[in-house]
Amino acid sequence: KDRQSEVKEMTGKLAGPFIFSAMVVAILAIVLLLFGIFLDAVALLPVAGIVVFALTANAPRIRLKTKRCQRR
Repeated sequence: KDRQSEVKEMTGKLAGPFIFSAMVVAILAIVLLLFGIFLDAVALLPVAGIVVFALTANAPRIRLKTKRCQRR
């Protein structure tokens, strides 16, 4: 039960960054489609989604590290 609650808590924390990255990729796809370069850049959409997800999921840690560097 402890493991299940740990997994549930972690997936709950990652739901927000996942939804945000999906929205960013959808908006990026629409913009690329409007510019007419969608077919050329379609391979970059999954990469963009992974990068945005990784950055948003680790945003609290990144913020803490930058605050520590500014204090020095």
